[in-house]
Amino acid sequence: MPLSSGACTTRSTVERLYAVRSAYSPGLTLAWHCYAREINSGEYDFELCRKLLKEYLSVRQYFSGDYYPLTPYSLEATVWMAWQFQRPGQTDGVVQAFRREKAADQERQLRLKDLDSDAIYELKDFDKTGTERFSGRELMETGLLVKIPPRGSAVILYGKQ
Repeated sequence: MPLSSGACTTRSTVERLYAVRSAYSPGLTLAWHCYAREINSGEYDFELCRKLLKEYLSVRQYFSGDYYPLTPYSLEATVWMAWQFQRPGQTDGVVQAFRREKAADQERQLRLKDLDSDAIYELKDFDKTGTERFSGRELMETGLLVKIPPRGSAVILYGKQ
């Protein structure tokens, strides 16, 4: 079982989203000392911190479930990395996608795994308002269209309706 956590520091909101979401795992370490200068100067974005902690708490249950890579593994800065976690025997999960800094394509179709092709799934992207619905067949055959900026990330919850 992959149990790990880490800390990272970045300046911009996009970078911070990418870095923190990259560290999501069954455990999370909040390393406040890394941000002491920002906190003491009043520059720390506590609202973003609350958003990310709330997001993490709603997805952490999936990280000890089944893992499906949605893109080939690579260390190159020119690619996207994406994967899916789904709890065994359940009908819900999470998709994480990361567009590395030199990846040219602005969007990717990610074909999800192990869904009920006849069911309808509701998806919630944490960076968008509202939800979307797709059939399991569409998500597995056509894929989920994900658009993110360079060095950006997306976290999307899904559940069978």
